[in-house]
Amino acid sequence: MATISERTVFGFKKTIVDGVVYASIYVGFQTDETDHAEGMGGYQITRMSCDPHVCDALDPRAAYPINVRLSVRQKIKSGTMTEFALKVLPDASAPAPAPKKTA
Repeated sequence: MATISERTVFGFKKTIVDGVVYASIYVGFQTDETDHAEGMGGYQITRMSCDPHVCDALDPRAAYPINVRLSVRQKIKSGTMTEFALKVLPDASAPAPAPKKTA
């Protein structure tokens, strides 16, 4: 079952190895602690596997970090809960693109 989650995305990586596409995004959340010695500035960052379409939906020229809404599937693997991003959802507050006029 997929859940909708607001995440801060710090970047993504998409690689093709022997014809198989591997994709992941780097997501994080702000913590109460600010560990400036580590250079993280109060963020805890983790890598999340994702569908390759998630990387295609993210703009490589964007000024990261950005906030996005993701459809995320959670599963338990080897006694640990893991998450897999299925798709990027459009932001409801962003205006819809204007339809093109046909002459």
